[in-house]
Amino acid sequence: MDKIARKTGIIVIIFYLLAFTFFFIYSIVNFSGLTIVETPVTVQDSGEFNKTLSVLRSNPESEIQILYSFKLNWILTNSLRLFIQNILSVHSTALIFAFSLFFPWRTGRQNMKVHFVNIIEKSIFMFLVLTLLFTILAEGLLPGILKKQANQQYMSGMAVDYFTQANKEINSTGRDRDYSSIILMLKAYLQIDPGNPTVNSTLDWAVGNVEIKKIIDPPVLNNDSSQNKAADYFNKANEYLEDEDYYSALYYADLAYKLDKTRKDAQRVAAKSREGIRSLEPNQNDKAAREYYGLKKTGFDKLQNDDPIGAYYIFRSLSKQSTEDGDIIEFLKRSTDEITAIAFFTDEAEKYMYLPGFEDIIFLENNQSLIHIGKMILLDSEEAYFYDIEVVEINSNGIITKHFKAPFGKYLSSSKSIIMQVIDRDDERINFKPEYITGTADVPEDILLLVSPDLNEMASMENIKKSLKYMNIIQLFKSASIFDKYGYLKEPVELILLSRILKPFTFLILSFLSVSIGWFLRYRSSSLPWMALLIMPVIPVVMKYIISVYEYCINLLFGYALMRTSFTISIIILIASQGLLLFIAMISIAGQKE
Repeated sequence: MDKIARKTGIIVIIFYLLAFTFFFIYSIVNFSGLTIVETPVTVQDSGEFNKTLSVLRSNPESEIQILYSFKLNWILTNSLRLFIQNILSVHSTALIFAFSLFFPWRTGRQNMKVHFVNIIEKSIFMFLVLTLLFTILAEGLLPGILKKQANQQYMSGMAVDYFTQANKEINSTGRDRDYSSIILMLKAYLQIDPGNPTVNSTLDWAVGNVEIKKIIDPPVLNNDSSQNKAADYFNKANEYLEDEDYYSALYYADLAYKLDKTRKDAQRVAAKSREGIRSLEPNQNDKAAREYYGLKKTGFDKLQNDDPIGAYYIFRSLSKQSTEDGDIIEFLKRSTDEITAIAFFTDEAEKYMYLPGFEDIIFLENNQSLIHIGKMILLDSEEAYFYDIEVVEINSNGIITKHFKAPFGKYLSSSKSIIMQVIDRDDERINFKPEYITGTADVPEDILLLVSPDLNEMASMENIKKSLKYMNIIQLFKSASIFDKYGYLKEPVELILLSRILKPFTFLILSFLSVSIGWFLRYRSSSLPWMALLIMPVIPVVMKYIISVYEYCINLLFGYALMRTSFTISIIILIASQGLLLFIAMISIAGQKE
């Protein structure tokens, strides 16, 4: 009997390997890859780009497009995903084959004189082990695979978007081309696909053109419009010179000369203005010192009067003038530290915006504010960045009292809030704050959004229909109470929980029923059953549909029980019903004859 149990295990493993091989080949054949390719072209201007860039798609008709850099990983994970999702039908087919064709034919009718229940006795332990392995695959491995594939698909789409924006600028005329945008978009692409040679070489070209532009100042077109403006600036410079306003005279004289390099008179006015400035400032060093310390005091006053952003820009500017003043370094550090409570820098937001994260997070805050977050990049349990924030506040009468949007946000763990003010490190004109559509801003509510859920709870609320697929049973248990707290119905989550708990029972029951069905339909001739072997590949498809109908019907039953009673009672019903089905499956085996 032990030999039959071992042979049963071998047959099952062989079917598993054959199924995985099939899904592996299927994934290779159906892989739809995309990459960036170049086609050389001839251009007369050496400064122009001498290639045409395009997106090459191996299967343009496919809805799923994956970067070629993900190809091997995608094929392996997709093969494993398909194998786990179809393992019930493959497992059932293996047992039907073993007990309907293999054992009867190998042993012969004349040698099968023992009761069937004794033949299956040693296989029960194997079924229990396989059920445990199936549970590990379905709950421990499959959710992670689905999440990884979703990330790869998302990143592939993002990479194409970045390339499209860069290519649009590349294809524009040389004078209108925005090289900084090209560089930014290509660097973003390379964050996802760093090994692409075409994009790397294009980035080198863009960076090279920027360096050339820093060295060579392109000539300004000497057209009528620029000449007229130059004349106007020159006249203003003359007027200020006559009024002994030497700073203004120098400013407009320089503007006139920059627009029209042929205007020597503008250079003469500029020279006279500089002489006038020197006559007013006999001791220029003392003047510079007074200005320096005046700014230093202004920055210190701002820091003292709760304006760390204003103080930061002053000390940032002064730090570039002097690296020996310890006060400036200290005040710059203090102002930067104080800024962290009310704002963060644009380079922080840009650094993480290209990474995959949790998308479409929606939750209800304090039963009155509906919060939507386009994407959250979770770095650890206390650090995260947010993109495309939208908040709608509704009063008890159902009227919208406040509605605003913010492009960026950063989690502040100390106050459990999202900072929605973003500033540039050098340009104080760049300041992103929430844009109010309805209502008005209240300080500090205009830049700080208090949130009750922690980062892990927010992550679990990612696009609910999609995110539930990425959760295992333990995560689903935790999420059910979270969803109920933040405005979601918990019943759909509990129904998915019941269907997940059902899976191991289904595997074990199906194992016994498949053995019983196989033995009942066993081949009763000693010759090799060629026709039955030819029909065997159809059985997995048939079993897949049968299993799908069974799971659909049983989920309807549990859904009804869940809506009419409670989750606890539904669990009891599940265990009782599966125990009954398992008992029936065991009876079907015990009832088999020789």
